[in-house]
Amino acid sequence: MWLQEAQGFVMGQLTSNVTESATDLKSRIKRMPIVGQAFQWLSRTSRPLRIRLAQFNSSTYWDSRYANGGNSGNGSFGDLARFKAGIINDFVAENQIDSVIEFGCGDGNQLALSKYPRYIGIDVSPTALQRCRHLFRGDATKKFLRYGEPDANALRADLVLSLDVIYHLVEDDIYEKYMQDVFEAATRFVIVYSDNEEAPRDMLHVRHRKFSNWIGQNQPDWHLIRHIPNKFPWEEGTERGSFADFWIYEKGH
Repeated sequence: MWLQEAQGFVMGQLTSNVTESATDLKSRIKRMPIVGQAFQWLSRTSRPLRIRLAQFNSSTYWDSRYANGGNSGNGSFGDLARFKAGIINDFVAENQIDSVIEFGCGDGNQLALSKYPRYIGIDVSPTALQRCRHLFRGDATKKFLRYGEPDANALRADLVLSLDVIYHLVEDDIYEKYMQDVFEAATRFVIVYSDNEEAPRDMLHVRHRKFSNWIGQNQPDWHLIRHIPNKFPWEEGTERGSFADFWIYEKGH
């Protein structure tokens, strides 16, 4: 109902005041409570998909999502979160991992199930980092940094994690830099949790990539030592499960 009323209001303004410039009219409408929000929503969603895809900014999307009360997604809760934590916690213990860096720590819900001796979480979203610092306040084994800041760039760890991140990196330049940073920061192992295939992009914040091709071409010293299929694979039409698997890489000597 509010959407229909907003559409009617906007059309009425356009027809009743033909002498006002389009720029001035748009500016005035945007400042109006409710109507302004509806107008901006209509403006965004009426653009062709190809334009919206081209204009999409992943960093802005995620910080806005967290700032508006959203979370890191279904993969960080319930069965999927427990499955991921079990795999990684066992790997950390079995391989005597002393330090962990995660590129894309999100809101910290997944991290709450983890058992790491020392951990640094890195993210593009200031809002997500604020949540993590609050959630783990008083825990001296954990630290959180903004992606791209100097302190984060210089970090190194036995194990680097990339969990449910790669298929959200829709921009090529950001994807290239992210992959480079992940492998540069790791001294022994990299664990990727993602799908690994190219597919047409039909969502603003998702782009499926065959990331193993990038590793083969750009990181010849790194070798896949284990692939673990998801215990809860994606179920079409149900919004349950995940299309991501575990891919564990080790650096050659």
